[in-house]
Amino acid sequence: MELPERLKWMSDVEGIDPASGIENCGKPELYIKFVRTFFDTLENRIREIRDSFDSGDIENYTIKVHSLKSTARIMGAKELSKLAEELENAGNVNDLEKIKGKTPELLEICGSFKEKLAPIETVSNTDMVTNIDKPAISAGELANAFNAIAEFAPQMDYEAVEMVLSELNEYSMPADDEKKVKYLEKLLRNFDWDGIEALVMVK
Repeated sequence: MELPERLKWMSDVEGIDPASGIENCGKPELYIKFVRTFFDTLENRIREIRDSFDSGDIENYTIKVHSLKSTARIMGAKELSKLAEELENAGNVNDLEKIKGKTPELLEICGSFKEKLAPIETVSNTDMVTNIDKPAISAGELANAFNAIAEFAPQMDYEAVEMVLSELNEYSMPADDEKKVKYLEKLLRNFDWDGIEALVMVK
């Protein structure tokens, strides 16, 4: 199982092993989607770890680095996963010296992926599904979907918005609308309800 030709650049990204990641995820399409989610939520993840570290909230810090450890391992970012595991263990025993000494390195490695994985923002839905022969969505159906999201967003109904976006991914659509859907998914993963409302109101 290999990456699509237009995504071969991922094999040259320092710090990740796509072959290992694809094996962990089961197939290339799922791996690409996993890496895209990691990239989309990276800034929020960094902020959460930094805030917990700065405030001395070791319990929450440990939870966050545990999550990072698992995500990095699945993605094939072995060095990052190993460091996160080391800091998770330090958090479990309240080893503040190690946490203070190595957290900056962890955040630096995480931050480096913002640039190294930036091209993944151009990934389309067809790169993340096995069957690319999807039916085209009509303008009316697409408008109804965006209207539904506009209704759900003020209620902060994550599951409902996620369901609508998941259904949209079953269809092919114009490139601009596909880009809009992918950005809505990013906003949802970061719980940016104001951003979601603003985007779906744009005609």
